[in-house]
Amino acid sequence: PDHGVAEVFSPMSATLALVKRLAGKPFQNAKLHEMLRELPDHGVGRRFTRAVWHHPDCYYQITRVKPAGMDSVRAWGKLCWRGEMQEPVKIPGLRKRDWTLIEEPLKSTQ
Repeated sequence: PDHGVAEVFSPMSATLALVKRLAGKPFQNAKLHEMLRELPDHGVGRRFTRAVWHHPDCYYQITRVKPAGMDSVRAWGKLCWRGEMQEPVKIPGLRKRDWTLIEEPLKSTQ
């Protein structure tokens, strides 16, 4: 039984927590800064879109992430707007709760 003793943090427990979260519920309608903190390499190379963008070719591809305190990050990425990729910029709205990770297609092994 739990007697109010806090769990000890370990890299393995953090990895297991991430696996459980990814398996149970995909990253959708969440704050981007929270998702980036949980992903391997802080999500660099991953693509994220916002719920208010209704065009399928609108997303940020993360290029760089920098910690900004205990519970936040700063992130830069290339904005793809309606299919046109732009230069990397600092991503605004990291704390808005409408970001979704775009799942990468499975690569064929043929």
